[in-house]
Amino acid sequence: MSRMCGYNFTMENFEDAGPYLAEISPITYIDSAVPTVIAHGMKDNIVPYENATALDRALTEKNIRHELVPYPNSGHELKDDPEENNRAYLLLHEYARVYLGAK
Repeated sequence: MSRMCGYNFTMENFEDAGPYLAEISPITYIDSAVPTVIAHGMKDNIVPYENATALDRALTEKNIRHELVPYPNSGHELKDDPEENNRAYLLLHEYARVYLGAK
């Protein structure tokens, strides 16, 4: 993340990273957004689940096709919800086929 935003942050200076992280946040680029699948753990202690719901609302307001796949039992690694993993995989495959011409 530090490389992406240009700010070498740690847990000690994380509070100061907000403006830098906002610069790389998908919601910052909502006006140029493409069809999107959002997969997010509801127990994520690194990126709050509220970020996913905010992106979901912003995409809805802009009428951009998207799906939010909440993982109710998972944190950041998305490892505790096999059914949601399957759903997200199928959605990603569909989006790749429809929008990227993948087979």
